[in-house]
Amino acid sequence: MRKTGDPARLVASSAKIKQKLGWEATYDLEAIIQTAWKWHSNHPHGYTAK
Repeated sequence: MRKTGDPARLVASSAKIKQKLGWEATYDLEAIIQTAWKWHSNHPHGYTAK
């Protein structure tokens, strides 16, 4: 949900960090979302103390 003052959309690129530092992302956005969803599905209460 957008809040007052939030931008209508965000755009990001890793081109500058690749140019400056030679860094490239290991995973694409789809893989990041899939692994995050899997983790949150398996840990609905986050980390818990043992």
